[in-house]
Amino acid sequence: MFFNIYFLFSFSLLFRLLEVENHTLTISIQKINSEKGKMMFAIYDSEKNYMNEKKAFATQIANIKNGKATIQFNQLKTGKYAFVYFHDKNNDNKLNTNLLGIPTEKYGFSNKASGTFGPPAFQKSSFLINKNIEILIDL
Repeated sequence: MFFNIYFLFSFSLLFRLLEVENHTLTISIQKINSEKGKMMFAIYDSEKNYMNEKKAFATQIANIKNGKATIQFNQLKTGKYAFVYFHDKNNDNKLNTNLLGIPTEKYGFSNKASGTFGPPAFQKSSFLINKNIEILIDL
């Protein structure tokens, strides 16, 4: 009897140690001044992949309703992440720029980070996810 209880306790402890926690990141963009188009989101899980849209950890598209767009990234393991978003006002699936390369559609980065002559560094826009997180952003 004692052996069975010990075995069950050991097995449950081992199972708990092997269990990987997954977290959810919810991002809500509000005060969007036009409901034309959609909001585009990308999340990156490393500096190596940062700002390479083909290597984004995940991407999402959200419709705009009542000046607000909300998405969720699920199944995120504990670690550092950074995200970027933009209002694709003309539905062409890209961030439009002028002749100088300056974006003409509203955009932003996690941590409200900004860069000089380009996107901010991963360290500047990254943050730790170790629990469920909800972020509210005014566009």
